[in-house]
Amino acid sequence: MRKLIYEVKNMNDSIVITAISQIYPDDNQNNNLMDYYLKDSTTYNMQALEKVLGKRFVKKRDKSTNSVIVAAGEIISKFEDIDLKNMGIILGNTLGGWSYVEEQLATLYLKKDMTVINPYVATAWFPTASQGELSIFNGILGYSKTFCGGELSSGFALKHAYDSIMSGKITKAIVGGVEAPNTQLIHNIFAEEHDLVDGCILFSLEKITTRTEDIKLRRALIEIEEIVVGRSLEKLINKISNTTYLYTDVVSVTNKLEAKEVSIETFQVNNKLFSLKVPKIILNLYDKFKNKSQKVTVLTQDDGQYLLMNLKIL
Repeated sequence: MRKLIYEVKNMNDSIVITAISQIYPDDNQNNNLMDYYLKDSTTYNMQALEKVLGKRFVKKRDKSTNSVIVAAGEIISKFEDIDLKNMGIILGNTLGGWSYVEEQLATLYLKKDMTVINPYVATAWFPTASQGELSIFNGILGYSKTFCGGELSSGFALKHAYDSIMSGKITKAIVGGVEAPNTQLIHNIFAEEHDLVDGCILFSLEKITTRTEDIKLRRALIEIEEIVVGRSLEKLINKISNTTYLYTDVVSVTNKLEAKEVSIETFQVNNKLFSLKVPKIILNLYDKFKNKSQKVTVLTQDDGQYLLMNLKIL
């Protein structure tokens, strides 16, 4: 298995992403989905996850949880001066867990037999399973939370982690999104065909200050200057006044910025990434601008909610 941690640069006085890890269990996924993967990513099939975690461990948990634990292990090793009491886990998850429970529930309804339900369903199915299992596996005791908010779930998680670190509630966080939507039930929800992505994308988030003794050893990939969420597009547009590069899937914003000198790149996610959408946007931008010290404003949406991020790709 290849490590997915990137080499990083020096930086002070910021909330920064210092490592990135991503894993895609390749069950039921099509080759065309590789367009959405960072070039250094790795697909992990069930046998590969079992090799890392053990067959019994994997069997008791959903593949979303198993993916998070393996991906987080690659990030945790890069943290400096880990204080488990002040380290948090803040994730976005929309559909992770259903792949574990769907077959059992279907059998229960057909056979009316409670014995077909695995005793681990209760801990494998619920939305915070990945967060909880990751805490237990690594002994992480800091403030943690899971957001279930559709395609902006991980955006809310990033915003909350940013605020929690700035306020001193935690000093470091594992942040990102996890999904495992490839089940018959989830596919049947959609009237049109979609390629659904199983996987997780995680970031290490921490505050770097000039008071840190080993500041010269600190390194960063991406500086997060600001994250704003809300339902008013007009209020968020005012935040774009100083940007020179806008990355957005909000088509209507282009007309509102005609008088501004802004380079606008629009994007469209063709498949349903759910909680992986915002982390994937960040990965796309990192791949495009790394080592260029480029400031980028991201504006995206889901169901009437808007998310704006001001980033500096280092």
